[in-house]
Amino acid sequence: MPRRASTASRVDVAFFDPEGVKHLNRTLTRMSTVNDVSRPESTTSEETLTTEGPFNFEKTLKGLVKKRDEAHILSRELGVVFEDLRVQGLGSSASYQPTLGSILNPMSIVRKITTMRNPPLRDILTGFEGVVRPGEMLLVLGRPGSGCTTFLKTLANHRDEYYSVQGEVHYDSLSHQEIAKHYRGDVQYCPEDDVHFPTLTVKQTLDFAAKTRVPHARVDPSKSQYVNKMTEILSTIFGLKHVQSTPVGDNAIRGVSGGEKKRVSIAEALATRSRVHCWDNSTRGLDSSTALEFGRALRIATDLDHRSTIVSIYQAGETLYELFDKVCVIYEGQMAYFGPADQARQYFIDMGYEPANRQTTPDFLVAVTDPNGRNPRPDFGPMPRTASEFADHFMHSSVAQLNREDIDLYKEAYVGMPERANAYKKSVRAEHASTAKKKSFVSLYFKFFLRMA
Repeated sequence: MPRRASTASRVDVAFFDPEGVKHLNRTLTRMSTVNDVSRPESTTSEETLTTEGPFNFEKTLKGLVKKRDEAHILSRELGVVFEDLRVQGLGSSASYQPTLGSILNPMSIVRKITTMRNPPLRDILTGFEGVVRPGEMLLVLGRPGSGCTTFLKTLANHRDEYYSVQGEVHYDSLSHQEIAKHYRGDVQYCPEDDVHFPTLTVKQTLDFAAKTRVPHARVDPSKSQYVNKMTEILSTIFGLKHVQSTPVGDNAIRGVSGGEKKRVSIAEALATRSRVHCWDNSTRGLDSSTALEFGRALRIATDLDHRSTIVSIYQAGETLYELFDKVCVIYEGQMAYFGPADQARQYFIDMGYEPANRQTTPDFLVAVTDPNGRNPRPDFGPMPRTASEFADHFMHSSVAQLNREDIDLYKEAYVGMPERANAYKKSVRAEHASTAKKKSFVSLYFKFFLRMA
């Protein structure tokens, strides 16, 4: 399914392990032969899966959609749309640690009461609006301390550590309260450091992730067969088969490489079948080639599972940047740009700033938010200088108008639709139901997943 108005680069699903993917195709052929013996010889072209010639993603997807509709199974995907987003936190004066003297001082009680009634607040984010559709990747750029982590945590529905989160945030027709109460596993946040059990092998890690979200309606008669098949698929697609028996490792235990550990994290997220995923500065400590490898793995996962992916990176190469559909530039907690990634560079050039010689697009976008790092064009005239001026300039730009139109179209189609919310809830319940039709659909889903690889 083509991404909406996107020029982002595609990545072949066989990128990491071509031979392993070919083996999966042969496995699918044998599965089709065994499972479809009762199928009539006369079939439509949309229902025929062959291994001859290149794999036709669109053709196979049409067949999947047709079978899904016949089985009355609704798809399950989530986007996220936000308007007038404002996040407030407590100021630094509220973070002093108590001492024995302050505890025994009667005046400290008075100060605590005053602080509770009028807490010292500061805006961390102000005036954010945009949409990330299923199948899209959003890159979040900004200098350290600009609010990138807060932005990702807010979209991942991690709100508890902030004093208040204002504005509208919708996950299709579901509110953030419904997501927090019933579907927390469908919206995930991954911090900078990969957190794994270091003594577990790669296979054990993926097995455990798959076990946590095993659907009741499945093609395999046992859970163990389902888990083994899911682990085999993910290990092959992300090039991890050769390290399946290797511990993931950490600083004390030798394990897989940094790039392989990132791919383990992505495969683990796919095994849990989350729908919205936020990755916070996940390329920290990686060299440029390994960071690009991580981005390509994310692109494969996003296209493969039609999920919504949001990534913050403080330094990114040009090739890595080209993998993203949209980019959000944050300047001291305010939105300096949100829109197509391929238009951001020219937007800031038209604003009056010039990139340095051989400067990559992501480095240029971050540099314009640094008063000491940007390069104003001489004799250009007045141009935005402060964070507020950048945000105001963007809100009156043509890119912001297109962004608002995109938001309106998305809200019209997906937000405030009780039938869509009910369909999502039914799809979740269907994973715990056991009917012949649903088992038939899950069987087709596995075939499609393998065939797409």
